[in-house]
Amino acid sequence: MKFAELIVLLPCHSLEDFPVHYEADEAEAVLSAWSALWHPRLVASAQAMPTWQRVDCPPETFAERLIVVPEMCDRELAAGYLTRASEEGATVITRLRHRHEIVAAALAALDADIQNPSPPNPESDELAADFLAVGFLYLQVELLTRRMRYMSNIDQANFNQQIVGGATAFVSGDFEETRRRLQNCFDVLAQAREHFYPVDAYLLDVVLVAPTTLGASLAKEVAAPTPISLLLTGEELAILAERQPDTLAELRTAWAEKRVGIIGGSYGAVDLPLADPETALADFERGLALFDQHLGHLPAIWGSRRFALAPWLPQLLSKKGFVGVWHVALDDGQFPRPHQAKAKWEGTDGTAIDVLGQLPVDAAKADSYLGLSIKLGESMDRDHVACVVLAHWPGQAACWHDDLRRGHRYAPILGKFVTVEDFFGGTSAPSQFVHFEPDEYRPPLLYQDVVRERADPISRHVRDHQAAVARAAANAIETAAICLGRTQSAPGGLPDSSWGATGSASAELSPISPSSPSASDPASSLPVAALAKQIPRVAAGGSPGVFVFNPQCFSRRLAVNLPPGMSAPEVAGAILAAGSDNGNARAVVEVPPLGFAWIGDHASPAPPAKPSRLKKPAAMADPSGILQNGYIEAHVNLVTGALQSFRGVNHRQNLISQQLALRMPGPPSAPGQPWRDPNETAIYSVMAADRVDVTSAGPVLGEIVATGRLLDREGKRLAGYRQTFRLWRARPTLEIDIELAPEQQPRSDAWNSYYGCRFAWADETANLFRDVGLARHASELARFEAPHYIDLDLVHGTVSILTLGLPYHRLSGPRMLDTLLIPRGETATRFRLALGLNLKQPLAAALDLMTPPAIVAEPTLAPAAGPTSWLFHVDAKNIVATHWKPIVENGTPAGVQVRLQETLDRPTKARLSAFRPFTAARELDFSGSAIFDLPTENGAAILEFAANQWLAVEARW
Repeated sequence: MKFAELIVLLPCHSLEDFPVHYEADEAEAVLSAWSALWHPRLVASAQAMPTWQRVDCPPETFAERLIVVPEMCDRELAAGYLTRASEEGATVITRLRHRHEIVAAALAALDADIQNPSPPNPESDELAADFLAVGFLYLQVELLTRRMRYMSNIDQANFNQQIVGGATAFVSGDFEETRRRLQNCFDVLAQAREHFYPVDAYLLDVVLVAPTTLGASLAKEVAAPTPISLLLTGEELAILAERQPDTLAELRTAWAEKRVGIIGGSYGAVDLPLADPETALADFERGLALFDQHLGHLPAIWGSRRFALAPWLPQLLSKKGFVGVWHVALDDGQFPRPHQAKAKWEGTDGTAIDVLGQLPVDAAKADSYLGLSIKLGESMDRDHVACVVLAHWPGQAACWHDDLRRGHRYAPILGKFVTVEDFFGGTSAPSQFVHFEPDEYRPPLLYQDVVRERADPISRHVRDHQAAVARAAANAIETAAICLGRTQSAPGGLPDSSWGATGSASAELSPISPSSPSASDPASSLPVAALAKQIPRVAAGGSPGVFVFNPQCFSRRLAVNLPPGMSAPEVAGAILAAGSDNGNARAVVEVPPLGFAWIGDHASPAPPAKPSRLKKPAAMADPSGILQNGYIEAHVNLVTGALQSFRGVNHRQNLISQQLALRMPGPPSAPGQPWRDPNETAIYSVMAADRVDVTSAGPVLGEIVATGRLLDREGKRLAGYRQTFRLWRARPTLEIDIELAPEQQPRSDAWNSYYGCRFAWADETANLFRDVGLARHASELARFEAPHYIDLDLVHGTVSILTLGLPYHRLSGPRMLDTLLIPRGETATRFRLALGLNLKQPLAAALDLMTPPAIVAEPTLAPAAGPTSWLFHVDAKNIVATHWKPIVENGTPAGVQVRLQETLDRPTKARLSAFRPFTAARELDFSGSAIFDLPTENGAAILEFAANQWLAVEARW
């Protein structure tokens, strides 16, 4: 059979209103119907390129016509039209959606009179696919021309001559002539695009990698000649190396030849939006080590399929050697976008790094290609560097994606396919700087954890943050021990690796920590014994006692339970409070930054105090539910067991109240009724106390324990609870230990159904601040993350809610806040947080409570330096140290490397001092390379911090 004309019926009046709005099956039907007719055998038969006509004005001449009707257009034709067309000699193809089905049906009609059609030929099949690509790209160029407000610039007569000549050569078997004619066709299309957009546009083909997609399909993608970029983590790379060594070898070669780009670098084991900076850095160190091991060099562009964006990341990425970021998340969540496809992302500290902010189109969906001209036209109109990102799993792209790749082998018609490295390195530098606020990043982690039934969506993060603080404290103490020693090798507990590693985590900590360290507890959590041995002692005299170490770079008031048999010391000097309660000796001691305090044990107890006319200090806790320590007064409600009030001793205004509750979503609005805020309809349980006991009335510790039930409004028991309120003398924080015994499980909507700790305050003008990457930032979100603290700036003072690793919080009203404790899937039942009053350094207060014990009972002499001494010191209170490492050369300590974080969102000048004077200092990147020298003055390194800056410093003596 021979065709005289190839016709597709379309639901439009012209290409100006071509139906680019179709989605899914309808989009596939339109593209398939259009491009299938460009098969070379069909074109050679008709001796003309395909044409289109309006479905509402179809052709009336049918003899030797091939008419393709997209399936959704059938209803637009007059009844009986298709039957009449078939009866009068037309070949009608309808209700077929896939291109290969339409091609097969058309070729079957063409070969109807042929007894023995020729067998398939691989070379001819490839060329036939190139013809289909011509048809698809011809449509895209025509649509893009109109999208860019230009008239078509294609010489139709010449183009028709070339495509027909190529098809004729194909049928005759002259494949060289076929390729030449195809090249001419693609060149015409490229020239038509250059007429209205003469500069380069770019196409980035991003292949997503997961442990389940590492088979033959990935190997085929890596071996393809068209440039691609792989989005993968270090964990996925390690799995690839284990399961598919041949694919890994091909990937190594392709990356070296710049046929494949890599987006990645992190290992992918932590939730970066919730992780502290050191944990995030350790994840990058682990991932980069795997890339170096398996691929021979390190990626320069970072991105993540999961939500891993945070506003403080630019400084980490820049100091780890990355030059670009794909600023997107592909799973869920909300994040800001730059106005340009390529821009400079400025982090919270001012560090800027290039970003690709273009959202990808799904390369597996037909509607992505039907609307490709719109996407590309928008970028050409708006972006300084026009680009489109096409993302897909290996081997799962639509057939039109292959058309784009095929066309690119002939000419960059719609744009040049490039790797992500070539995009960042080969395009002009961005001129736009973008700065995003922390509130603009809203990770979906809690929702995902609960829906995916991941264990412990709350306490998992608590343990991670406690482990991070423990690692930092261990690093600090071991560094001090080595630097005090004269000939010490690398510390056993410190990783013997490049600067930047943070060591392995210690054993997992409980979601709730002890209320205070005890000298009778084993000191295995921190390596304090080695440090204690390095401290010089008095030559004679003195008495054994207790070493209390402070691994933080700020002074701390530590509450200490003294060992059995040891008497309470006198209140003097660093001892701020001391006394015995029920036979337990306790003390509160001021310990200098990264130093120690010595509490001596006197052989004989102190003589009894002489009678005094002075009024005895009030009890720290009394049966009425009052707790006070000279700074804070708290009132525990005897009926409910909740915290009724919290205030300063010199103020009568209640600042904040607290209670426990189970939140359940209220009934949905009835059909036809207006929408109501879930906070208005939410149902909260009530507290009922069974008993409220004073367990310690002073003189050092005041403690009240409330035990009771959570009830619904009808009195049904929902959970049991135990709340311990604890105040230490001379400490401005109220510690709250919570134990819950749930009897009713929350629902699966984690943000609307949970057991939580509720706070309420009266000041409607309060400003809320939270920690993000260890720095303080204002927040106006209703749902947010704050793993260390929340500050409420009230009219009568500032209240700090020290969350101590509890990450998720939500406002349930204009003056109410819920800290989530137990959503569905949470197994932990014990939690800890605290309230601080007018804390100038809330992060330091949180780290103070999270730092594990660092105490040694020493049966030796007192330290020669006196009862207190410091080893390292930073004089700016808004600076915390996140990691320490000694510099050991030839077995001798020569200095330290330390990473320091500014925490209050303000520029700062600081001095880093040590027990030995520093003679030289320099700033480092996070790979250990020097950036520039730092000045020293009187034995101290002079440091200048930008707001929120995370600084790596090397100081030598």
